[in-house]
Parts: sequence; structure tokens; C-alpha cells
Amino acid sequence: MTRGPPHPGDVIQHAYLWWHEARRRQYESLQDRPCGVVYAASFNADSLMAKKLGRNDPCWCGSGKKYKRCHLEREYQERENPWEAEQELHKAYSKRTCSVPPDWKSECRGPAIRAHTVPKSTSLKSISRKGHVYGYVPTFAKLTKHKGKIPPELVGINKASTFTGFCSKHDTEFFAPLETQAFNALQEQCFLLAYRALAREIYTKDASAALSDVRKNADKGRPEPDQFAIQALSSSFDIGLAAGQRDNSRHLREMHECLLRGSFSSVRAYVVETAGPPPVMCSGGIFPEETFDGTKLHDLSDPSEHADLLTITSFYDGSRGYVALVWFPGSDTRCVPFVESLSAIPTNELTGALVRLIFEYLENTFIAPDWWESLTEGQRHALNNRMWGIADQFATGQSTGNIQPDGINLPSWAIQARSLIGMICANSAIQPAGEDASG
Repeated sequence: MTRGPPHPGDVIQHAYLWWHEARRRQYESLQDRPCGVVYAASFNADSLMAKKLGRNDPCWCGSGKKYKRCHLEREYQERENPWEAEQELHKAYSKRTCSVPPDWKSECRGPAIRAHTVPKSTSLKSISRKGHVYGYVPTFAKLTKHKGKIPPELVGINKASTFTGFCSKHDTEFFAPLETQAFNALQEQCFLLAYRALAREIYTKDASAALSDVRKNADKGRPEPDQFAIQALSSSFDIGLAAGQRDNSRHLREMHECLLRGSFSSVRAYVVETAGPPPVMCSGGIFPEETFDGTKLHDLSDPSEHADLLTITSFYDGSRGYVALVWFPGSDTRCVPFVESLSAIPTNELTGALVRLIFEYLENTFIAPDWWESLTEGQRHALNNRMWGIADQFATGQSTGNIQPDGINLPSWAIQARSLIGMICANSAIQPAGEDASG
């Protein structure tokens, strides 16, 4: 799930232009700021370019520090130690918390554990080879080595899809209707899929926000034009990140209201059932930018736009596979047309559509080694390009969110059924003719 700047060609020039537009929108429109996010002052880019900043003037980067204590002679400062940055990354993504409603935290038992986001212990095991699946595992060292384009690598299933986001009590008891019962696409089960996916999205965005200073310090020891580009791109990323945190907080409130009422009747879901384990499994939330036929839904370059949330989970319950798309009434505006466009896709083209969707949006994705290695080099390259889309956005000017057919034919999954949960009559167009509908 991503919010980011427009699609620049020349990094420095477009970063300069994007900075001013993003800052203008930020200060004029982004009023309900998420807790804990501090917005820096606007770039004084004209003063910077004219080199009129005095030593005691506020620094052009918006840090709030005086120029002499921040970017004056920055190009001569010692560069950040990559190992220290790696430690900060590990620290941010190792924070332990329990992602239940505040009123429930008194019931927590023990520290947060490494909770799986892909449900069912049988899920990843069913697609693994010798206990491993392919996944995309970012570190600063890998990001630097591969210039943001990290290749998938084999990951142990005990670590894959985990985050320290629930205590042992709540991970076991809260998700029991999902983990200990057969999946029947009940609204409560769909709610739990969505809650877990959103909990991880909030966790990762909070971790990324904690790394803001690490990103901004990456310009130490670099020439002035590079400093400007790094600060502009980092700050535009922070603006998008803050907007994402704000929107996630809104969606979490809607889920908490549902949970505390003890009623799941408002949950909407579109569930695709497969005969066996889907060879691509995932869990995460997205703000869909376009429908499958190319209709624009969100402009995520505008931080003032409130984004609708759709969660996606692909898993195996021991007898059948499922890809569940879940949303709530507050996100009907974009999610209903998005799901309508998916439901219109013929079954023989559905595998390609689902794989495009997952690789385009979700980095918390894990792949069956046998399936991945059976693909041609061209097929793997196309899917990697989707996973790398955010890095490509700055380097090549490519847009993200495009999930229209791309001419890449993939081995079809055995689709058994499609079901619409929680919506009837008014939105019956979502349901493909001749397929199951429930709710």
C-alpha cells in the first residue's frame, strides 16, 4: 500500500517541482494530521538556489534547525555508516506491540510474538520446498546493492509473513474463528483477515516513519544537488506516509467500532476459491489506484485525498485455497467499482489478474518455489518489475497501480468459485453470472 509523489523523469528537477506542490497541498489541505507526525517548515528553495541563507537562518531542508547546525557544509560531513542505518532498520521493524483496541490491552499476556499474517499454519507449508518459500526481504545493504530492486530469495516459513504485532493471547484467541475453524467466508472470518492485514500495514508505516531521520541523513558527505534531491524525495515520501497513516487510522476506527459492537454484518468481501493452495500467498492492504479496466480511482500523489482501503489475503485452509478481498462501508466508493471490474474478468483470465494485483501492490508476498522456478525468465522479470514499481517510479518515470492485462500469460490456478459476501441487490453487478453469491 503506497502513497508517493508523481512520476518524475529527471529526479532532481522533478523533485524540486514536486516538493513545492506537495508542500502547498500539505499546508492548505492536510488538516487532520496523524498522531506523532511532525511536519517540517516549507523548503526555502529560492533562498537556497540563490545561496542567500545566513548561518542563523532556518535550514532550507525544513528540519527546524539553524542552517549552520544542519546543512551548512554538509558535503564535507562524514557519510552515515551503513551498518548503523541497518541497525536502525532492524530496530524499527522489531518493535513489539499488540494491535488490539486500547481497551483490550489490559488483557494482553506476555510480549508480542512473531505473528503470521498469512493465516493457517498449513498455508505457507503447503507451498514450501524444504520449509522455504520465495519472498522479498529488504535491508539497506540489499537496497543499496540492487539499487532498490531486491530479487526474491528463499525464506523459512517460520519467519515468512510474520511481524511482532500481537501478544500470544490475542494472536491465539482473537483469531481463533479464522485459525481453528474451516474457512467458510463468514463475515467474522473475513473481518479477521482484514484486521490482521491492516494491523501489519499500520505497523510497517509506523516503522517507516521512525526511519525518517535515517533517510534524511543519507545526504551527508554528498554534493549540494544530491542533498537537495535526497531531502525533496525523502520529504515527499514522508508526506505520503503521513497521509497513509491518517487514512489507516480512519479505517482502524471503523474496524474497532465493528469489533466492539460484536457485529460483523457490515463487512463486505469478494472471495475467489481455488481447488488447491494458491502458489502466491499474501496479506496486506491497498488503496486501489485504478480498476482492472483502467478507470482512475485514487490520486495518491494528493495527500489531502482520503483513501479507501481494500485488504487482500491469499491462503490455504487445508482443503481449499482462497483469495479474499475485504472492505467496509466507508470504502464503498472506490472498492465497489474495483471489485466490479474484477468480477467482470472471465475465469480463464482471473489468475493473471490476481497475480498482477498482488505483485503490483503487496510486498508481504510469498511464492511457491516450484511455481516461481517454472516461470520463464520473461515472466519472472515482469512480476519483479511490478514488485519493484516504487523504485522504478523515481528512476524511470513509470507509473504504479496499473493492473490492466500486460500480455504475460501465467499458469492458471484451478478456480472453483467466486462469492460476494455482505452485499445484495443494489450491487448485484459485482457477482459474475452463474457463480455463487452469499450474504
